[in-house]
Amino acid sequence: TEDRIHLVIDLSGSSRFWGVVHQAEAADPAAIDARAAFVPFEPQREAALRLERFSEPLVMSPGECAALVEDLVADFLANPGNDPQLADAYALLLRGFAQDWREIWLLHGDEPAGWPRYQALMRATRARLHPNRRALVTASNGIGVNAAFAQRVLNAALNGAAAAPQDAAAEPPAATPEPLPAAVEPPPEAAEPPTLDQFDIHKPRWRGGRGSRGRP
Repeated sequence: TEDRIHLVIDLSGSSRFWGVVHQAEAADPAAIDARAAFVPFEPQREAALRLERFSEPLVMSPGECAALVEDLVADFLANPGNDPQLADAYALLLRGFAQDWREIWLLHGDEPAGWPRYQALMRATRARLHPNRRALVTASNGIGVNAAFAQRVLNAALNGAAAAPQDAAAEPPAATPEPLPAAVEPPPEAAEPPTLDQFDIHKPRWRGGRGSRGRP
């Protein structure tokens, strides 16, 4: 056996890169094969690589947060195997998280004064997730929504010093949040919209002590 290094390059790509991709997708496969050339490894050749320098901001921007949430919501709403009422309740919860994240951002941006508030919002939202981590799963790859939300959003939302546990004394006093409203007001003859409590989604629990970025 031989030791190997598996190098993974993750890139978003410039317009030039994606232009090449689109040309390849539209081209005749036979023509692509005819133009393909083997590129051998040249140990003596020097190459300049442009590496990311600003890939992890201290605080996720509200635009990125909302985009990630909407992508996840669309994914689990598209799964016909999910309980539709629970899925609607989760959509309210996650969209509410993104809306509150934007509010804190507009007040504090990535300044240290806002870090405890971001962390408090993350803890409160995590505490309201259904105790069954696979109560909802995505349509695209069958991943539990709790884990997907934690990995895509919560664990990436704060970085560096902003992710460090904050002094509890620095956190603003937290009031008990009002119950989440229905996304759309139902007509008079319709049944009452489901609430999170009907699905055993935990009510918000605000605690003293230090914050945490705990993973699911």
